[in-house]
Amino acid sequence: MENKINTLKMENADLISEINAANALIDRQKNDLISKDNLIVKIEHDIQELQHEVEVARQKHAEQMEHLSSEHLNERRAWESMKAN
Repeated sequence: MENKINTLKMENADLISEINAANALIDRQKNDLISKDNLIVKIEHDIQELQHEVEVARQKHAEQMEHLSSEHLNERRAWESMKAN
């Protein structure tokens, strides 16, 4: 009977060690997932900032192109007027 009790105690200790190891692994994996989630949130924020910068650059480019087209049209009209005289 004493041997059986000691065997059960050793098995219990082994199971407790396995549970503790599993809990430690779960904690590491949970922390890894949290870190990855935080990184994803940061990347999504960076993407939004870049999209905003691209939109601002597109708008600025459109305004510059409109200005250049206007200047070109004015110069063309001036040239044609000069040619006509």
